[in-house]
Amino acid sequence: MLFIHRSSRREMLKQMAAASCGGASLAFAQSAGRASAQQPDSESKNPLNLPPFGADGDANYTFNKAFSLGMALSTLESVEKSLRSFRELTDATKKNQGIPPSDPLPGVEQTGWGMQNLGFWNWVTCLKGTLLKQDYLIRKFEYELAQLEHEGGKVSQPLLDRKREEYEKAVVTFKAFWSSSAFVD
Repeated sequence: MLFIHRSSRREMLKQMAAASCGGASLAFAQSAGRASAQQPDSESKNPLNLPPFGADGDANYTFNKAFSLGMALSTLESVEKSLRSFRELTDATKKNQGIPPSDPLPGVEQTGWGMQNLGFWNWVTCLKGTLLKQDYLIRKFEYELAQLEHEGGKVSQPLLDRKREEYEKAVVTFKAFWSSSAFVD
């Protein structure tokens, strides 16, 4: 069993919390209909002092919103819809060309029945599960850090309560995904 000195664990948790995409909790909370009134602190707005992302990209917006869990899940929905459209287009093309539904289109990758009906689903499921698992772990580490800092008088009870609520919501969200999803084969 690995034992970590309490102060070393506190420092490790701080680093993990700092790496958690600062505003991700706010963006996810808003996308899930549970908006938090507290904005990310000034350190989390752009903790790496990043330059603009792309030609016109606002670094703070990109770091806190575009690269948030809420935006990732929304984008994943768009990818899923695009894969569904690709499958429908493939099916229509096969029908028009007289190609059996189980056969891939000649010269076009990812058009076989297995990939289109099993692989695409599993890709999306894997990505969504990973995003929700990471959010759960981040909220867990943030809550553990808040508990340690509360013991040391660095974190107020309301902040500790908020971190606990965020952690509990992440647990419920991940468990709901887990119980309603599966890989197909």
